[in-house]
Amino acid sequence: MGPHKPRKGNVVKTHRVLIVIRDTGVSSGMLRALVARRTRGPVLATVLLPCPRVGGVLDDAGAADLLAEALALLEETGAWVEGVVGEPDAELAAGDLLSRTTVHEVLVSESVELEDPGFAKRAAILHGLPVELIATPRPGVPALAA
Repeated sequence: MGPHKPRKGNVVKTHRVLIVIRDTGVSSGMLRALVARRTRGPVLATVLLPCPRVGGVLDDAGAADLLAEALALLEETGAWVEGVVGEPDAELAAGDLLSRTTVHEVLVSESVELEDPGFAKRAAILHGLPVELIATPRPGVPALAA
């Protein structure tokens, strides 16, 4: 299922989604959420990966590899995807990106919420956007109710 292309005289609105992930990558729940939006029309997903720290040092190379893996998985949904590695603080990275980009909704990986409790709610309030928390299974950590 490839991206929708508008026909002459037809205006097709692209739904723009910000996806915030952590070093756990993209979950099957995130893929299902993007597919659900894709079935309603064209989607442009911008993936934000706050740069992880390893031993107190920013892991730019690891972040770039993880982002490339995430983009490859998300492209399989038929959505257009792009990505950015942001600063380590998810809230600041998201705020910076949202100040420069038009987005209709935010999908937040549960792993972001586990590291920064309340992130999803604050993002919704601060930016006036619908925000959905997407479950991210992690070994030894119970999944939050989504």
